[in-house]
Amino acid sequence: MKDFSWLRTDWRLDLRDPNAPNGFDALRFFAASIVLLGHSWPLTGRTEPPLGGWDTLAGIGVAIFFVISGFLVAASRERSSSVTNFLHKRVLRILPALLFVCLVAVFILGPVATTLPLGAYFDHPQTRAYFGNLTMFDIDFALPGVFASNFHPLAVNGSIWTLPIEIFMYLLLAVGSWLLLDRWRILGVIVIAMIAWQWKGLEWVRDGAHLWTTLPLYYTVKFGIFFALGTAAYLWRDKLPLSPVRAVVLWVVTWLAGPELSVLPYMVALAYSTLLIAVLPWSALTRFGQRGDFSYGMYLFAFPVQQTMVHYGGAALPLPANIMICFLITLFCAAISWHWIEQPWLQMKSGAHVR
Repeated sequence: MKDFSWLRTDWRLDLRDPNAPNGFDALRFFAASIVLLGHSWPLTGRTEPPLGGWDTLAGIGVAIFFVISGFLVAASRERSSSVTNFLHKRVLRILPALLFVCLVAVFILGPVATTLPLGAYFDHPQTRAYFGNLTMFDIDFALPGVFASNFHPLAVNGSIWTLPIEIFMYLLLAVGSWLLLDRWRILGVIVIAMIAWQWKGLEWVRDGAHLWTTLPLYYTVKFGIFFALGTAAYLWRDKLPLSPVRAVVLWVVTWLAGPELSVLPYMVALAYSTLLIAVLPWSALTRFGQRGDFSYGMYLFAFPVQQTMVHYGGAALPLPANIMICFLITLFCAAISWHWIEQPWLQMKSGAHVR
């Protein structure tokens, strides 16, 4: 007879215990996979099915990423010896794989998919400007003549638009740790951000408000709330009870809140459920990352792989076949990225070679 006692248990997340359940690798991979799935409809010219008005499928995947990031990056900031040490570790996590996917896009994908002559493609200023994505200050989705006839024309990698928001969260945590790493202050930040987003969010979208050219205010605050919820969960981890019953209650409250007010409880319910799943003692979750953490590579490569499939007629395939082929190709690219690029660079987080 199966043991269902976990349904009644109050779980706690404890990163200090290496033997404690930790399903973050599995959750990140799941999040990257549903971003790929969510993009499958618009990139193949189809209409995505509705999800109750709270978010898109890809939006849910990105939100899960930000919750997990808020929890783990807060732990990293607390353990770091200095701001420089903290940012050094963040750069090693983000930049090498991003450089790799940019190189693949410019020197492999671009030449075979562009409508321009090869010389004109490499001489085009937009080709050189594509590497500006590495700075996070000027995100450019296009390469000259690449995917010009796709349903989303000239968009080589539309997923990278969220990276500047992620980096901005790192910077806020680096310079504002006195505010964001305090148990009570972070709750105040979350409440203020939620009120502002609920009250002014639609106005920000209508006016095209930006904190910076790559930081749309609406989405920066939205995903910033998810990040802050993850950070708060880390700070309150010893007092935060995680149980399936409480998760169900949060989703019921979300459903009962109605269309005007349901988005805020949805944020809390999604963040809570993400952390709950991360702590459940299921071997399928806790052992998932033994062969590597492919989630970031999945996120970076999915969009260009999907666009390449459409470029070569993949939109005419039945959607399940298109999704499966794109998933397998993306997983292969992500595995290469992890074993050849990400893992070797992550080993440089400490040691005499840091300088």
